[in-house]
Amino acid sequence: MIVATFKFYETGNRLETETILANSKEEAEEYLRTMKRDGSCKKEELNIEHSYVVGNATKFSIFSRNEDGEPLVLDWKGEDLKDSGRVKYWTELPKNLKKGKICI
Repeated sequence: MIVATFKFYETGNRLETETILANSKEEAEEYLRTMKRDGSCKKEELNIEHSYVVGNATKFSIFSRNEDGEPLVLDWKGEDLKDSGRVKYWTELPKNLKKGKICI
């Protein structure tokens, strides 16, 4: 999976940034457009100024979960372990991570 960052203008003049975990840059862009379309903006109002691939993510862990046990934020590392970061949006949950409650 890849991690892609998008810098965009939604409806105003404020530049915004989102980072998304996806299988491709195109899939991440479509997810961003869908997410913003479901919010306050129309698809054509999303003006992507710049986008780039941050890294190829191969290792994942859950940084935080909601009260139902669903992941909220993921940590990721690249294959060479030089790239790493945190994302709160993804197109699909990586296979090695589980949804659901954690029993303590």
